[in-house]
Amino acid sequence: MKMLLTLMFSSFFSLSAMAQLCSQWSAPEKVGDLDITMIPEASGLAYSKIFPNRLYHNNDSGDGPFFYFTDLEGAKTQKIAVADFTPRDVEEVALGPCQTNESCLFLADIGDNKEVRPNVEIVIIKEEEFFAQPVTPLNKLVATYPDRAHNAEALVLHPNGDLFVITKEISFVSRRASSASIFRLSKDVLMSKTPVVFEFVAELDIPWINYDFGIFGQIITAASITDNGKKFILLTYENAVEFALDLSALSNFDTRKLVDGVDYHIIPLRGLLPQQEAMTYIPLGQDFLISSESVDGAPAVLYKLSCQD
Repeated sequence: MKMLLTLMFSSFFSLSAMAQLCSQWSAPEKVGDLDITMIPEASGLAYSKIFPNRLYHNNDSGDGPFFYFTDLEGAKTQKIAVADFTPRDVEEVALGPCQTNESCLFLADIGDNKEVRPNVEIVIIKEEEFFAQPVTPLNKLVATYPDRAHNAEALVLHPNGDLFVITKEISFVSRRASSASIFRLSKDVLMSKTPVVFEFVAELDIPWINYDFGIFGQIITAASITDNGKKFILLTYENAVEFALDLSALSNFDTRKLVDGVDYHIIPLRGLLPQQEAMTYIPLGQDFLISSESVDGAPAVLYKLSCQD
């Protein structure tokens, strides 16, 4: 019996990775409005760690080869063109370490609503105080999923340098959401000049976790990860879910063995924003920001939530 309890104890802590969840988040606090003449379809958000008054943004599909940065209130918008890049559906922007151990911007052309694309593209750009116009990427990485085409809007860079994509799984025929897939690209392949293949990591059963929410609370629209990699947070159209899990250490993973309040915590956001598709942790992981696409000309508000523990 003692040995059995020891094994159960070890198994539990391999999932939770000893990370501490926030049990009580503040009400959303408005910190600013995005300039919807430049960022009308905000779909990605990243907080710079080396330029502390800077947020990065991207528009949804149809914008062209651009990304944007603002101050922490979403003002003073700057538009940066990317050389030799023809995007199809850019859905996320993330920051993380490059092969050179410098900070890089990862512009993720991973959207595929019809799930027909033979590959996706991730543009890697060294983070600079002053970007050239246009800026030349360090790499334009072409990647293929190992099973089939996927639609995705969530990408994070683990502090170990590995890249993770978490898919957006929904059937408009059956009107049901299904488990998201987590895929990885090792840091060793991010500068590859030839196409690479994602490694499947695990399935994440968001419909099971968010059973009390509707279909739009069960599909993932954005993600962020803490500086130490021990927690990550996912955004849906109706809530956010914070996980005390290390994406780099998932093995024999089963969502239904996770414990609410220990391994994950649901943060209701229903009705807050019309189409929330962008989020980022603020460094230290005690606050996060979310933003939305503008709908029918309405303001694209930037909100902050803070841990109250």
